[in-house]
Amino acid sequence: MEKILVSVYIPSVEKNYEIWFPINITVGKIIELLQKAVCELTQGSYQVRRGAILYDKRKMQPISYGEIVKTSGLQNGSSVILI
Repeated sequence: MEKILVSVYIPSVEKNYEIWFPINITVGKIIELLQKAVCELTQGSYQVRRGAILYDKRKMQPISYGEIVKTSGLQNGSSVILI
């Protein structure tokens, strides 16, 4: 499975993580997996919630929930914000 390395900043817990994103799944699935992982890593400080959005840090635009990572514009070294 092809993957890209993306820097993810989560302002609510003031943490930054380097995460490998599979390129053939939706951004919505990435958000779901990220939230679960961050909740575990922060021992519950981060709460999983509906409506979380992934922003492209460079463009300062949300990435569509239904977009496939491969066609989302993200690439190795991209930075995103999970809000």
